[in-house]
Amino acid sequence: MSIREIRRCIRHIVSSWSTRRLTFEQVRTQLGIQASACTIRRELRRVGYRRYIVYPRPYISRKQTKKRLAFALEHRWWGTSDFAVHRDDGKYRGDWRKVIWSDEATFEVGKCGRIWVTRHVDEKRCTNCMWSVYRSGRFSVMIWGAIG
Repeated sequence: MSIREIRRCIRHIVSSWSTRRLTFEQVRTQLGIQASACTIRRELRRVGYRRYIVYPRPYISRKQTKKRLAFALEHRWWGTSDFAVHRDDGKYRGDWRKVIWSDEATFEVGKCGRIWVTRHVDEKRCTNCMWSVYRSGRFSVMIWGAIG
């Protein structure tokens, strides 16, 4: 494969979410490349592209994203020590030791198999390489817990 064909493959693969999910054989047929799928895989691996299991993330709307950022910016100076809580400037800062942290985990039955994408090593959090997880009608068991 020439350098031009390799760059053409990369441009095609990274163009969208659907093209990242294509197998190397499908990329070969769509672009009309004469090389085998193994050769495409080897050449893309040489420049840093591999097939990875897609990184799942919960769906978060823009409104939720803005609220989370506002919360993080408002509470970024909270501390975990008496020095951080009682400052000399007279302002009271929050104390993370007085917060109860909770989390939940869901185990689902009947969900689809793994989804693979072609990406570069440092593109793990790229939006084209992640899969937004929505709630559905599958059977699930949820566990909740808190510490504080």
